[in-house]
Amino acid sequence: MANLLFADDEPQIWRELEKAAEHLRRRGHTVRVVADGEAAVAAIDEERPDILVTDVMMPRQDGFYAIKRLRELPGPRAAVVVLTVISERGRPGRFAGDVVDDYIMKPCHKWQVVLTVDQWLDRLGLPDPNPDW
Repeated sequence: MANLLFADDEPQIWRELEKAAEHLRRRGHTVRVVADGEAAVAAIDEERPDILVTDVMMPRQDGFYAIKRLRELPGPRAAVVVLTVISERGRPGRFAGDVVDDYIMKPCHKWQVVLTVDQWLDRLGLPDPNPDW
């Protein structure tokens, strides 16, 4: 079972994240969906996620602050997947591989989120409690 955190402030994307979260919960994972960077940081401090799927441009605190906070915590390295409208693959800077592990282009569908999370669950060696769901 994995602990997952999804963060985005756009209503359309938030709804897709909720749909993906519901699917992953039925499979036995713990999933929290929040609507801004401040809530993401609070969730990270409450229970460190194994995978963070986050927008970077959010109100109150941006996604980069949430990523920074997650990277400061001890323990195994969590996967960070950024939701973005800008393709940053292969570009240096804030989206470099030492900060962000993967990307999902916006607008996204729940299945893009589920498939990306599944790939990272496998890479991190985290079991799927109910893989047939």
